[in-house]
Amino acid sequence: MPMEIGLNLVAAYENGSILTKKDLDIDEDAFMAQIKSAASDSFLLTIALALPTSENISQLLSKAHRDAFALADSQSIMTSDNIKGVLAKANAQAESLKSLVK
Repeated sequence: MPMEIGLNLVAAYENGSILTKKDLDIDEDAFMAQIKSAASDSFLLTIALALPTSENISQLLSKAHRDAFALADSQSIMTSDNIKGVLAKANAQAESLKSLVK
């Protein structure tokens, strides 16, 4: 039958310091929250640095695709992905100019 075993530590001695039970008490929920926060912050740092890892490569590729699409769109560079949008924008500009010319 599984069981949980632990120590009921009253005090510990380390390098000339006496640590009491209160000093050694750890809030497990807060500790786990700190670990999760550190992992999340580390992941976000790899994204910000564009440092590819097996955990973030799909996000980095998606971001690169969005950035490339936005650049091509802002500069009216035609690609197979944005040709319809570029032509629609050009058509709207032509229609606008047409309305100004008599």
